[in-house]
Order: sequence, then structure tokens, then C-alpha cells
Amino acid sequence: MEFMKKINTAIVGFGLSGSTFHAPVFLSVPHFEFKYVVSSKPENIKLKYPNVKVISNFNDLLNLSDLDLIIITTPNNTHYSLAKLALLSGKNVIVDKPFVLKFQEGLELCEIARSKNLFLSVYQNRRWDNGFLTLKKCLSEDLLGEIFNYESYFDRFRPIVSETKWRELEGEGTGLLFDLGSHLIDQAIELFGMPEEILADIEMQRNGAKAIDYFKLIFKYKKLRVTIGASSIMSLPRPVLSVHGTKGSFVKYELDPQENELRAGKTPLISNWGEEREGSGGAFVSLLKDEKISESKIKCVPGSYQEYYEKVFQSLINKNQNPVEPLSALNVIKLIELSLESASSKKWIVINS
Repeated sequence: MEFMKKINTAIVGFGLSGSTFHAPVFLSVPHFEFKYVVSSKPENIKLKYPNVKVISNFNDLLNLSDLDLIIITTPNNTHYSLAKLALLSGKNVIVDKPFVLKFQEGLELCEIARSKNLFLSVYQNRRWDNGFLTLKKCLSEDLLGEIFNYESYFDRFRPIVSETKWRELEGEGTGLLFDLGSHLIDQAIELFGMPEEILADIEMQRNGAKAIDYFKLIFKYKKLRVTIGASSIMSLPRPVLSVHGTKGSFVKYELDPQENELRAGKTPLISNWGEEREGSGGAFVSLLKDEKISESKIKCVPGSYQEYYEKVFQSLINKNQNPVEPLSALNVIKLIELSLESASSKKWIVINS
């Protein structure tokens, strides 16, 4: 397909993900044209995007000849079927995380994209969180030495189960493991690759919970241990990242500010986008130097979700590397499946390559 300077783009589904985490982000990159939305609520969209055409039927979208890219932001249990239809119709596709619910579904989508020479990517946007980017910088400069212990948590205080949010309802692909776990697992794989073994503790803790609202996963890599988790009843959340090595430690408090900024209606076009706010928890390093340990607060690398879409554009136009290869995102699904198996059997699960 030959592209103009603008990538004609459609979003399928316009709930929280499509309206907050995708549209404002790709529109901050000058190469994208927001042309279509598949939604049953056109009045909400027209207020903010009057020039965007709202389509009620997904199949009608697939017949459009001026469409370059489809972004799927619908509930998790629809990702596979919608992405498959889009790819079979010859469209380039981005799927919101989690990629799919079953490993074999993802393999099938990867093969369709390969056979048709189409672009397929997964929106693992938290690879561009400020704390994660800052940690990667510390690791690239070998500030921490050999890493033996990595912990990452995504905690919230939501003690009352919502009856209106689909992520908290009973069903395939709901709950924290697929929602937040897909971020934390992806970050761990980005840093350390696939583990050798996995142990999982998973629960529905809150009264009336119908979906997983707590998990703790331990990944074993030779001597390195990776622990990741999430909870819905943490009014005082744990550090987002704690990483410990032979030269020192890195600790990051509080989540990246981009989510709150997007929810507040801000976009990456503001001058101080993604920067740690004054008074926030921030990031600290404790380093061994001259046989003494010194602790200091360090400046975080600004978060940059828009970088994902900048790289998408370069991949589509110039055939640069896909920012999130689907096979990479599929490893996340493999570990989620094995986590569920481990929790059910209450055993360590060996991961076969």
C-alpha cells in the first residue's frame, strides 16, 4: 500500500482506551489523520471530533479504500476476532493490550500479517513510562551492576467492585492479570527476556469480586528473581519499581504522570509532557562508591507514549522496526497462560522455549 504524508486512521471502540489513551496520543504526532470511529454512541464523539465519521458497523469500515490503519480498542475478548477480520481485509492493525487471550490466536494473527505483508503491532504503551525509561537508562550506564532482584507493582485503591466496568465483570479476559499484568509482564520481558520458570498467586479478594483483583508472579532466571504484582486494595501503594544489583539500587515511587494527564484532557503537545511533577515520589538511586553507600534523588526521563506512534509512522512509511512486534507481545500472553496454570496447580511451571 502506498501512503500519503498522513496515515488515515480509524479507531474501533471509543471507550476509555480509545478516547483517552489512543486518540489524543496519535493526534499529537503530525502524520496521522483521524478519519473514522466504529461506535454506537456518535453524539459523544462528534462533540470533540466533529470531522470524524462515525460508523456503527465494523464490516462497513473494512470496505473503505482510503483507510491505512485500524486501531482496535474494544474489550479484550474481541481483539482476536476483530484483528483477524481487519487483517484479512488487507488493513494494517494496532491492537490494544492485551494482544489476544490465547497464545494460538496470536500466532494465527502473526501468520496472517506475515503472509499479507501487513503491519501488525500491539499498544504496550508503558514501555514509555518515565520510571521504566529512567531504569533502562540506569541499566545502560551500568549504574546498578549485575541485577539480582527486580520488583514492579501496579497498585490501586478500589475496595468496592464496580458493576458497570467490563474489566471487573465475570468473563474471558477481564480482571487485573490481563489488564495490568500485561504491562508489568511486558516490561519484565523487555529488560530480561523470557524466564526459565514461573510461580503465580492469583485471587479475587474483594467482597463480590467476579474477576481477578490481585496477583503476584515470580519469574526465575538463573540467580535473578523478578516479582510483579497488582492489587485493588492498596491505599498506600508499593514502589512502582525496585531494582537491586551489585553496585546499588533503583527505586521509583508513584506511577508515570501521563495517564492522569490524559484523563484530565491534556495531550503530549504541552511543553512539559511526561515530566515528573514537583512534589511527586520520584526516583532514587543508592550506589556503592569508595566503599560507602550514597543515596540521591535523580531526574526521571520524561514519559513519552507518543513515541510509540512516531515509531508506527516510521515503520509504515520507511519500513523501520515495529515499536512492538506482535511476537514480542505474544510472549506476554504465553506467560499469562502459564501464570493461570501455576496458580491452579500451586506449582512452579517450567517455561519451554
